[in-house]
Amino acid sequence: MTQQNSFSIQREVQMRFLSPSDIDDIKKLCADWFPIDYPENWFKDITSNTKFFSLAATFNGQIIGMIVADIKPRSTCNKEDSDLLASHYPANIQVAYILSLGVVRDFRNHGIDILDTDTTSTVNNLIPMTQQNSFSIQREVQMRFLSPSDINDIKKLCADWFPIDYPENWFKDITSNTKFFSLAATFNGQIIGMIVADIKPRSTCNKEDSDLLASHYPANIQVAYILSLGVVRDFRNHGIASLLLETLLQHLTTSERQNCKAVYLHVLTANATAIRFYERRNFKLHSFLPYYYSIKGSPSDGYTYVLYINGGEPPWTAFDYLRNVGHFCSSLVQVQVCAIPQRLFHHLRSWVKKVVLGSPDSDIRQFTHHS
Repeated sequence: MTQQNSFSIQREVQMRFLSPSDIDDIKKLCADWFPIDYPENWFKDITSNTKFFSLAATFNGQIIGMIVADIKPRSTCNKEDSDLLASHYPANIQVAYILSLGVVRDFRNHGIDILDTDTTSTVNNLIPMTQQNSFSIQREVQMRFLSPSDINDIKKLCADWFPIDYPENWFKDITSNTKFFSLAATFNGQIIGMIVADIKPRSTCNKEDSDLLASHYPANIQVAYILSLGVVRDFRNHGIASLLLETLLQHLTTSERQNCKAVYLHVLTANATAIRFYERRNFKLHSFLPYYYSIKGSPSDGYTYVLYINGGEPPWTAFDYLRNVGHFCSSLVQVQVCAIPQRLFHHLRSWVKKVVLGSPDSDIRQFTHHS
């Protein structure tokens, strides 16, 4: 997503689930994309039956891409797919069968397929799909990038979510500067959640975050700093935060973003809910930050949490140095032990050769001759 045009298009793309009113549009798209004649019932099922995950990407209100997956028990798979999983899994274990994934020709190579796949991965892997209420809400959720017209809404949300006063420029930057990944989840046109991350070179990190990566990485290697992740109270515990976070992570792990090696954030030590959320998603505690926050004039402690991506590595600890020094010493001892018998054998072979074949001016030969 390094091209400005692609990023601009993505900022306007919205995600929503398909509905029966989309059937005519879907028929036209499928006829254009796929050399298959789908039965009439198929279009009805994927737009109304909640067992299907049917997601559309829209641009200016028009469907430009979609993905459809059938989430079902393994026992209902066709014969040719019955051996997808190891035999020890029970018959009711679920699999997801991707029935369709397509993007309108003019919008291909702009990352629309990546956005669709990211959202599918998120819902299947992270969001608890057992609750009908959660699934119904997710079907109505749309994803889009923030814009300057959202500033007033964002201010109200941040005031409700976070005990921190953000400067005015911060709201302007996150809604207009393309260096920020600023994604909103909307429900019936209203923002119900958002995630904001600053993707930047490691050299620009604050002092307390300068040791996020191992020292062998160059200064221009990138990291992503999650500035904000929040969801409206009435929509929490429905997978919205997971959807936002996973979309960011998938964006950062595309081939164009392999230079980004870590995702990190700061969190209040008292915010147990947020800490559990990140730890369940493999973020690791990196450092303790005493008196890092000022909450209503009172100092509060914080933590730094980090997730390493794209092969990123943390700095070595004292234990790592001791362990590697131990490995080196062990290898050195092994080399010396192995070398000693090799040298003894070499000398023995030379001595035997001299005794048997003889060697002029050899002390050994003179000794044997006198004997």
